[in-house]
Amino acid sequence: MLRENAGFGQRNAILADALSATVAWTEEMRKIIAVEDLNFTVKKKAMTQLSPRERACSPGRSTRHTGSCSRQSASAPASN
Repeated sequence: MLRENAGFGQRNAILADALSATVAWTEEMRKIIAVEDLNFTVKKKAMTQLSPRERACSPGRSTRHTGSCSRQSASAPASN
């Protein structure tokens, strides 16, 4: 298991071992591996420009963090 305080080399070694085991398993089971080159650089840069509330309410955040993200303020009366 990967610890939070693991060093860069240790993380890479653990990930490499997991990838090797996955490849071996897929070869044994005759399964296909799909590979994606995900790059979140643009999204991360955009997130740094948001306010803390906007970051907390952004799509993809866990629902436990979005309790106060409704479009209507809790103090504003509901319109009928």
